[in-house]
Amino acid sequence: MSDSRTMHFDMSIRAASRPSAAAARAFPARAPARPRANALALPFSPVACALALVVTLAVAYVALIATVMSYATMTVGFSSSLRDDEAAIASLESQYLDRIAAVTATDYAAAGYGAPAEELYVPKASETALR
Repeated sequence: MSDSRTMHFDMSIRAASRPSAAAARAFPARAPARPRANALALPFSPVACALALVVTLAVAYVALIATVMSYATMTVGFSSSLRDDEAAIASLESQYLDRIAAVTATDYAAAGYGAPAEELYVPKASETALR
């Protein structure tokens, strides 16, 4: 008895999957589409191409951001180094000017120096073999 029920259920599914005669007349079956002669057959999908372009641009964007950030870091480091060097130069200039002021303020007559009696220039020997 269960076999007849199963068979009846199976037949009802098959009958339901077939269109009725009225439906067949209202919606005739379509023939398979013909390939167009002048259709452009692309070897890749336009969506895949657009996705590849977006990924490429995103990688380029990240690379440019990294380049700009490294440039900014180097600029800040360079300006800090420049500031330190300027401070060291200012300190050396201050020491130099203090020593020049001490030499200029010296009273050479009191230190025992006098004016030269005669100015003589000593010729220097040539440093090359050719004269």
